[in-house]
Parts: sequence; structure tokens; C-alpha cells
Amino acid sequence: MQDMYFLLKSYKDQLRVVRAYYDDLKPLSTPEKKAESEIVGGIITDLEHIIEWIETGRRPGAKRDIDRRSVYELTYHMDPVILANYARDEEPTFMVEEEKQSQLSERDRLRIEDALSVLTEAEKDVFMMHYVQLLSLGEIAAIKKVGKSTIQTQIERSKKKIKQQTLCSLFAFAI
Repeated sequence: MQDMYFLLKSYKDQLRVVRAYYDDLKPLSTPEKKAESEIVGGIITDLEHIIEWIETGRRPGAKRDIDRRSVYELTYHMDPVILANYARDEEPTFMVEEEKQSQLSERDRLRIEDALSVLTEAEKDVFMMHYVQLLSLGEIAAIKKVGKSTIQTQIERSKKKIKQQTLCSLFAFAI
């Protein structure tokens, strides 16, 4: 990470030097100076582009890039194995060795309950059907007797609520 800061600093220093040189070329008295000022202007534009890219981590001026879409806003991090374990109603009296390893700790249970606490019963039901039972949107829509877009809206709303809750909840910070 220090390399990126060093790189950014060196680009900014060079931009200052090139801009000072460009300002000295401003009085365009000869055609040679005019051609040189166009080249230097291109260098300034390129340096500004690179600096913005490094600072933001995104390509400058991108209008249809994937990073401009709401994928970052709708991303939430919840382990599906832990969520599936949470969804089990009752544990059987006998367990396979694999299931013993994937048991849910009390801390994980509290964190999941905290994240899901902001959902309404309908949203929680749809969320669990989709992410625990792995039903498709069409299957859930058929079960609930509503449109597929309604289910998709409920899931998106649920993900936003969960993300917001995990960002500001004290339980989410407990490791």
C-alpha cells in the first residue's frame, strides 16, 4: 500500500513540474512552441487521469462500467453455511462428524439474529427461502402467489436493510 502512496505522490509532483513548464510555454510566439504546448497539454491530461484513477480506484469518466452500478451497495457478507445452520429448527439427536464441525456458535447466532431483526416477517420468510432453501425467485413467487418482481424487490430491500444493520450494529463488530 505504501507503494501506491509513493506512486501517487510522484505523479502529483510530476504534474506540478509539467504544469509549471506548460505555463512557461504559454506565450505562443512560434509554431514549435505551439506544437510542444499541445504535447505537454496531453501529458498533463494523462497525469490527471492517472491520479484520479489511483485516488478513486475506478476508471475516470466511466459511464457504463460495472463499478458504476449498484453492485457495491447491494453486496452483503453472510456465510451461507452459517445461515443454513441458523435456519435449522431442531438439531437431530445423532449427527454426522461433518455436521458437528459446522454447528453454529452462540456468537454467530446472535450476529445473524441481529442482522435479521430489521426484516419484517414477510421479508425474512422470502430471504430465508431464497438464501437458505435456495429457491429461485420464480419458485418463491409461485409459493407466495405474487409476481416475480415483487419477490426480487423484497430480497433487494432485505439485503439493504441487513447491510445497514450490520454496518451500524455493535454485534457485527464483535469477532
